[in-house]
Amino acid sequence: MIYVENIAQPDQVETLSDFARKDYDLVVGHGGQFDAAIQQVASQFPNTFFLGVNGNIAGENYASVTTNYFQMGDLAGLIAGLMTKTNKVAYLTGLSFKGTNLQGKAFELGAKSVNDSVEVVISYTGDFNDIAKGKEAALALISTGVDVIYHLLDNAAPAVLKTAQEKGIYAVGNTTDQLDVAPKAVLTSAVQDVGGAIAYIANLVKNNQLKGEKYILGIENPDITKLGRFNDVLPEEVQQKVEEVQQQILAGKLKFEDCTEGGRDKVCVKK
Repeated sequence: MIYVENIAQPDQVETLSDFARKDYDLVVGHGGQFDAAIQQVASQFPNTFFLGVNGNIAGENYASVTTNYFQMGDLAGLIAGLMTKTNKVAYLTGLSFKGTNLQGKAFELGAKSVNDSVEVVISYTGDFNDIAKGKEAALALISTGVDVIYHLLDNAAPAVLKTAQEKGIYAVGNTTDQLDVAPKAVLTSAVQDVGGAIAYIANLVKNNQLKGEKYILGIENPDITKLGRFNDVLPEEVQQKVEEVQQQILAGKLKFEDCTEGGRDKVCVKK
């Protein structure tokens, strides 16, 4: 196995192509920002299989794998909608593409499912890793009255969570259990083990079972996707509501899908 990091978007096609020319059986692009490049390159290298992590693509020799961020976003939004005092909450991420946008829409859906009065702000820093931009964006949101922030960031995440704690508001972590990062602010975390998701795909490759599909791994795979520890400040009635919704999801009574409204992507409850 070999990897390179911090690939600028203009260089993605050549980087993927370079791995394919070296006869790697599986080439992985991490992040939905690789979707377009994978689709462009895949047809040129039919003997190589390409995987987009956190992507939204599928074809003859390419697939994507994500955790079920519809489920996790909805649950995070539900908690935010019940815990806000200002009725203003925010989803903060790095870049705007379909995957990140839909996670924000799932968060909005969850918040509004329990709070008709809540306003959901969706904000972008322009960079998943820039710590200064993360803190600046969090402060800007808080200054407008936001009192719960759900983030989708990488290295910038701790700055956002610690800023929430310093300013006395709440946050919902993402990717890992981040309660210890800001124990007075983090209500829970949308744990989404991307490494576990990649291992899931690697096992399919090992058994010659990988197909050109969109693999979505939700809370039915708790080793990969789940809510993290609850903060002690989370009221029992909120925890019970969260458990109720999780049971609906596991029973197949509550399903989500991407849809469009007015030409814009959104998340809907699947009928």
